[in-house]
Amino acid sequence: MGGNYEKGMYNQLMEVMARLERVEGESKKEATRLNGEISDRKKENRHLREENRLLKEDNARLKSILNNDSSNTSQPPSTDQKGGKPANCYNGRTKTGRKAEGQKGHGGTTLTKAEVEEKIHSGRCRHEIKTIGNPRTSPYVTKYVIDLDVETMVTEVRIYADEGGKIHIQPQYRSDVSYGADVKALAVALYGEGVMSNDRNAAFLNAAGGGALGLSEGSVYSFCRKLAEASGTWRFPC
Repeated sequence: MGGNYEKGMYNQLMEVMARLERVEGESKKEATRLNGEISDRKKENRHLREENRLLKEDNARLKSILNNDSSNTSQPPSTDQKGGKPANCYNGRTKTGRKAEGQKGHGGTTLTKAEVEEKIHSGRCRHEIKTIGNPRTSPYVTKYVIDLDVETMVTEVRIYADEGGKIHIQPQYRSDVSYGADVKALAVALYGEGVMSNDRNAAFLNAAGGGALGLSEGSVYSFCRKLAEASGTWRFPC
């Protein structure tokens, strides 16, 4: 009888342990699921924070555009809004009822083939040929597509020593790597006229340069500040 009792206790213990293992397994699954949900919520929270930051920047940029005048930008005084005229009223024309398209009798400004060919022959445009079809078997017609090709250009400046063996380095070349006048002009124009934030300014120019420009937010700030100090007319934020 004692053996049956011990056997019964053993079986009960094994059942309890089996139930505990099932509960533990289910708890682990639930914990994994909850951890996954927490991770998803954190990612969503980061995304919303970034979206909120961008919206705040856009809001500040738009407010800055509305507040622009000749006192805080490079715009001439003649562009300042006068009292009594709505901010979005660009001229004094009245509606005529005609459709917003080319009007009868207007010459238009569409480029012609002759004008494009003159640009090609003058060397002002890079000329490339794209063929569609088999050029060996049939005549062809010519169509022109005008586009822009923006690329990053690196100019290697070699400064040689004078007769006495001394190398004279001009101020603009004191740094081993510097940015050219075109990059600086674009950055300042985007800030002054487009009122684009420094980080977006740098991101836009880096994208235009195919990622090879390596322009930083600090560089954009430096370009604008140096121009402001040189001109003495802009009020640039410190």
